[in-house]
Amino acid sequence: MGRKRRKKKVKRKVNKLYISTVAILLATVTVVFCTNYIKNRTDIFNIEAISIINNTIYSDDYIISKASIQLGKKIFDIDRDKIEETIEKEIYVKKCKVVYQIPNKVCINIEEREEKYLISYNDDILITDSTGTVLDGNKQNNELFPIESKVNIIYNIGDKVNIEGLINFEAINGLLEFSEKLDDIDKTQKLCIYEDNVIGIDTKYGLHVKMKLDDEIQYNYYFALALIKDRLQKNQEVIGCNLDFTKGDSPVFTFGLKREGN
Repeated sequence: MGRKRRKKKVKRKVNKLYISTVAILLATVTVVFCTNYIKNRTDIFNIEAISIINNTIYSDDYIISKASIQLGKKIFDIDRDKIEETIEKEIYVKKCKVVYQIPNKVCINIEEREEKYLISYNDDILITDSTGTVLDGNKQNNELFPIESKVNIIYNIGDKVNIEGLINFEAINGLLEFSEKLDDIDKTQKLCIYEDNVIGIDTKYGLHVKMKLDDEIQYNYYFALALIKDRLQKNQEVIGCNLDFTKGDSPVFTFGLKREGN
């Protein structure tokens, strides 16, 4: 009798497990079928609108044409990675993000490159953003910060500028952004690029500072400002002088000498 009862209990458990498994499979098949039907046989996920955000340089129609998104197309059929890669090839597009807005809208969010620096070399002039990427902008824009290169430059529109001997252009950007946070009189007026990763800064005090473009660049610039102010308090000469941090452990003052490359 005990064995028969145990067999019946096992059989009931097996039957329940079988029924549960069948129920789950049927539910899964139903969900998949309904999802595919709604996705492919109805208009619910047909694209009805495309919005472009933070786009000021290119027209919305131009961005949409580059994305090759068509109204009425199924929203899940568009390749977001491919669209982002395509749009980011545009010179003034720094970053692109394509987002589904379920059920029927697509949003393209653009992060644009900003013209920031006007770099001159001999008779050539080029415009870059903060990363050193060369842009196709107005070379007469006097609002851009001036940089003069005393060394050779190789560049292509849309690529990062290659300045001979310069290790990291973004370090220049970091220094100039640091300078922008200072009082107006302490901000840099112009920057020069010399050989061997050395830069020079024209200050508003009329003194030229020369430094290595290394991890201590911001500290050295701040220290240079402190030295300038100390000389001014002592009524010592500043205008037309040079302060060189590349000659050894201590900065060297020179008086009335022309800058290197002039």
